[in-house]
Amino acid sequence: MRCKVALLLCMGFVLFVMGSASLCQVASAADSIKQVKDGKALYLCKMGTLAPEGVGWAALIKEIINPGILKVTNGQVKLDWYYGGTMGDDQDILAKMRNGQLQGAGFSGWGMVMACPEMALMELPFLFENYDEVEYVYSKLRPRINQWFEKRGYHIVVLAEQDFDQLYSTKIPIKTPEDFKKSRILTWYGPLEERTLKALGASPLPIRVPEVAASIRTGVCDAFISPALWAVGTQMYTVMKYLNPLRIRYSPAAGVIS
Repeated sequence: MRCKVALLLCMGFVLFVMGSASLCQVASAADSIKQVKDGKALYLCKMGTLAPEGVGWAALIKEIINPGILKVTNGQVKLDWYYGGTMGDDQDILAKMRNGQLQGAGFSGWGMVMACPEMALMELPFLFENYDEVEYVYSKLRPRINQWFEKRGYHIVVLAEQDFDQLYSTKIPIKTPEDFKKSRILTWYGPLEERTLKALGASPLPIRVPEVAASIRTGVCDAFISPALWAVGTQMYTVMKYLNPLRIRYSPAAGVIS
């Protein structure tokens, strides 16, 4: 039954983008997300994300995606979003999707790779220099990306992006390998980022996302890699003194349902 809801959501988003005003077929869903209001079946899909509410691509959820899904499904499917890591980090969100507590999520960066390891291809360090290169690769890989996610039981509602990741520091401007050695750089992005930082001379400290802000503010770590959207949305820009705008890697994002 979840597959039918996934199909409805995917069809709904496609029709919304194409400008359709209605959706003819209505799918059934698991009882856990089905509600009845005024004799009409409604399906409430709970979605979790680390993205701060109202910032960057997350702002488009409220402005475009949610009203679009409601419109093309004649009000029968509603996405109920939990922003800013209130459902935990990406690892927690994936676990909750598997046990049915969540029906979907908005993933970016490392969350995309945890859901679909093949997405690491898009996040290799220094692979892309600009968005034109990203869009070219996406134009060739998009059908295959859908298949990769579906093989693992997920369906992409929307494929988005949040920026290129940059290097932030509270202690010193990080420009050389020697600067990496002097900095306490945290990492939450998995083994690829950790190995990259070690190759640059750093001794990275693995930190889960909910602990990042406290680790920076208390001085446990003094540098990290992230997109500007995350630094702004979490208010980390207020404590970071230095920014190296080098585009370390491209950071994709996606709305995914199970």
